[in-house]
Amino acid sequence: MTYVCVKCSLKFEDFITIRRHMLDFHGKPHIPCCGVQYTSRSVLFQHVQAVLNPGAFRCELCDRTYPLYIYYIRHKQRYHPNNEPFKYNCDQCPKRFSSESQLELHVVHHRKKEEKFKCKICGKIFKWKNSLKGHMDSIHEKNAVYVCEICSKPFALRWMFLEHRETHDFTAEELRKQCPVCKRWQKNQRMWKKHVSRHNAAQSCKCDQCDHVSVNAMALKVHIERRHQKNLKCVCDLCGKVYSHPVTLKEHVANAHTKEPLYKCMFCERKFFSNASMYAHRKKAHPKEWQEYTKIKYGNKAPAAEEEKEEATE
Repeated sequence: MTYVCVKCSLKFEDFITIRRHMLDFHGKPHIPCCGVQYTSRSVLFQHVQAVLNPGAFRCELCDRTYPLYIYYIRHKQRYHPNNEPFKYNCDQCPKRFSSESQLELHVVHHRKKEEKFKCKICGKIFKWKNSLKGHMDSIHEKNAVYVCEICSKPFALRWMFLEHRETHDFTAEELRKQCPVCKRWQKNQRMWKKHVSRHNAAQSCKCDQCDHVSVNAMALKVHIERRHQKNLKCVCDLCGKVYSHPVTLKEHVANAHTKEPLYKCMFCERKFFSNASMYAHRKKAHPKEWQEYTKIKYGNKAPAAEEEKEEATE
């Protein structure tokens, strides 16, 4: 067998000589071949055998092939200790197994893949998570034209919509109630009442002083006490809304009435109606400048929230 150096194209008659050449002239104690580095003559020889003859290390009982002889021997010892062939075939892929228990463990792997990337609307299975997301965006959500009147699932293609309709054991006419607000169908009277109550709660539990919506009357009461009754002096003269802090009232007037921003970013020309918006902008748009500024002003100590608010309102 002749060995050729991949670095300088010199030829050698034996493995020991070319290995010494690689070490002395190229500083590499191994022989590269097909992107793999070999230090053993027997392993390199097995690799060459597998390249020239892909079936050199093929199992005669199950037709599996291996790149090295030692892998072939390990396979025989593990799966064919008594020279028994694989009797159990997977109906979802070409793999075969020597026992029924091994086949069952393998089939579970297929099921996990199906459950992991299966579309909940049409049942289609995907190999990758991004493929499922693209399918949802293009077929069901963003380009939805057809909406099932029974379960409200969206579809972009008519044939998918009609195929989905057939999965229901009942029709829209057989449903007892339809929501008068969002037009969604409910399966029975109990579910209809529960669904409609959510719409009613959203209207009755909305704060009349801000845009906050509470889940129930008690939560709305707590919200008003905490947000609007701490300081009754902070009342907007233009709309009557009550605020717990003078700065919050000032920001409300600027944003809702005068339309004149109160704050300007020290690092650019952007202006803001609230201190919170400006603070978030500086940290996101100017992280380096903001870090240097805080180090100069506060040292290693992080600025307190009240200090930042006072600084912004100066």
